[in-house]
Amino acid sequence: MPVQSFQPGDLYLLSPELSMALLALLVMVVDLFVKRRIVTVTVALVGLIVPLAFIISLALSLDFSVAHRAFFGMLVSINTPSFSRSSS
Repeated sequence: MPVQSFQPGDLYLLSPELSMALLALLVMVVDLFVKRRIVTVTVALVGLIVPLAFIISLALSLDFSVAHRAFFGMLVSINTPSFSRSSS
């Protein structure tokens, strides 16, 4: 079995989850320093555009006839466009 190395494309497969985690951190920091809730809500709602864009980008660019593997086979993007993740 060939040894795989880290590929930048591995991060692309995880981009929706990574952007959601970073958005959650950003919302918590904004909430910590800003007193007005409308600002926090606005940051959260506008920030949801980024993960949505990554989901649409993945849906349009990946070939769903094959499973895509990343991070040495620990992340498997299954061959259905249901946007769910499976670990092996």
